[in-house]
Amino acid sequence: MKRKLLLMGITAAMLLTTIIGGSLAFFQADGKPVQNQLSTKKLDIDLQEDGTRMKEAEGEIVEEHLMPGVSVEKHVRVINGDSGDTSFYTRVRITRCWGEGSGGQFSKDYTLDPSLILLDLNTTEQGGSWLLADGGSVEEQQGRETITLYYTKAVGGDSGSATDEVLRGFSVAPELTNAYADKAVQIFVEADGVQTLHAEDAALSEWGVQLQIENGTITAVWN
Repeated sequence: MKRKLLLMGITAAMLLTTIIGGSLAFFQADGKPVQNQLSTKKLDIDLQEDGTRMKEAEGEIVEEHLMPGVSVEKHVRVINGDSGDTSFYTRVRITRCWGEGSGGQFSKDYTLDPSLILLDLNTTEQGGSWLLADGGSVEEQQGRETITLYYTKAVGGDSGSATDEVLRGFSVAPELTNAYADKAVQIFVEADGVQTLHAEDAALSEWGVQLQIENGTITAVWN
């Protein structure tokens, strides 16, 4: 039987909902350490927004009214959690959609265009450290409901070690029609990781992708 030489799990998530012309926004996150099958090492991934760990955020965070064309800053990064003690490579998936939002509840509207929710991403294309999956430019991938990015560096094994920010903010396109009036924007950020030891094998097994790693840096990702 092939031994499993990896450590991986979806361990952190951030949910942001903002009503266009309204005032609702909230964050939530959940996560727990994932135990390595071959050692006592632990991988504990968390998401951090403007210095606040999303697992520690409680209740509802109210935003000012979001108007078309106006940018909202949201500095989001991945960090090694309190119980983490091993270095890892991480990826983030950001999903955005429209819907109805009230009282902390969200109902997705499949008829509205997610490409009108514009994400400010810190990609390698723009001099950052996050590599877009499947290649292509940010502009080409903005039309997708879900965008996947890989952090090119290993996150350190100490608790609190962090990536550069992956999401710097978002806006909605200025050309919105009346169909989007009073609709809610939902942005869901999800992070997971594989330990640096045998990272190529782990990524292929758990993510279904091949990583090209040169001197500790991810330089390419293939499906």
